[in-house]
Amino acid sequence: MRYDEFGTDQTRIIRDLERRIEVLEAQARTRPGAPVTQASGPLFLPNSSTPATPSGGCAIYAVSGGFRVIDSSGTVRQITAGAAVSNPTLVMGDAPGSYTTGYANTQSAAINELNNRLTALLTSLRNAGVISTV
Repeated sequence: MRYDEFGTDQTRIIRDLERRIEVLEAQARTRPGAPVTQASGPLFLPNSSTPATPSGGCAIYAVSGGFRVIDSSGTVRQITAGAAVSNPTLVMGDAPGSYTTGYANTQSAAINELNNRLTALLTSLRNAGVISTV
């Protein structure tokens, strides 16, 4: 809106500006925020204290450089990387025409190795808070 630079009714101009500011403030309060779905660079979370329990969804924050999440039930989870679990070496050859004790022992050892690695993986995921214990 262009004003007459030589206008004499300054009160009218000020009232109009106040009205326009009130309209803009009302619009700013009622418009939803832009969702963060993509970033052009790394997202920095400064350390903070535990925020209030959100009424829905969750709040993400950092404490001493550690990544934390508080959900709408008030549960706080620290998100950490799980312990490394190495890949199993699987030795499963073709089945022989007749089963020998040696072949059965090899298969049993391979199954036990897989079980040990699976157990280590589940323990790592549980300790990292990625999955819960059943």
